[in-house]
Amino acid sequence: MPYMKPVRLLLPVIGITLLLSGCSLFGSVIQETSDLVREESEQEAGGGSQAPDTARSSGSGDIQMVHYGESVDFETARVDFGELSYEIPAGWGERPEMTEGSPYARFYTAADADLSLKPSNIVVEYAKATDMPDNMDFGDKGVYESFFEYISEVVIPQRPSDLTNIRYSVWETSDSFVYIYEADIVDQDGGLTHQTCCYPMKFGGSLIIFATDYADGAQPDVNAAARHIALSQNRA
Repeated sequence: MPYMKPVRLLLPVIGITLLLSGCSLFGSVIQETSDLVREESEQEAGGGSQAPDTARSSGSGDIQMVHYGESVDFETARVDFGELSYEIPAGWGERPEMTEGSPYARFYTAADADLSLKPSNIVVEYAKATDMPDNMDFGDKGVYESFFEYISEVVIPQRPSDLTNIRYSVWETSDSFVYIYEADIVDQDGGLTHQTCCYPMKFGGSLIIFATDYADGAQPDVNAAARHIALSQNRA
């Protein structure tokens, strides 16, 4: 897999091609899910028929539900990003040279990581928040199945690399949900690079977190660190 600095696109290093515009594919995903809830609410109010859940879950496979205890076995430091804040591993730092000063993305590695050696990393993208209907329940099976169906049928096919071992999960805290999909990227030489993509449903879907694990022994585990960033999101 190529390892290079991005030019107007979000980090070919992690195989993602989201525009650094502050309004990525995430906005489309959330809008699709939001529209679905509105349509179902209108159907219920008007007595219309409603499609069964199974009709919306094709392609996304089994979805694991996880309750997050909100504690981790590594030290953290809270950082601000726009109007939001989240916790990154202590001893990690931002590498602005990897995002060319974009105000919409931050690239994190261990502070002593050598970028020339392709270290495991986390990218946080600031996405444009989307207005949510008042009755949006992100713990509802129909809502998260619709979200992952959109990921499966629209987002993943646009990825520039083949993916395998795709898994979906919903992580719940006391006040929010995070939708996560994980996959192994098939490299040009046939090797696999693991990636975790986190979509926090708090504050209108304002952040997206991508972790790329190059199996280099980075501490803490980069996938756990990405989940914690997503689950620790709050107002700055």
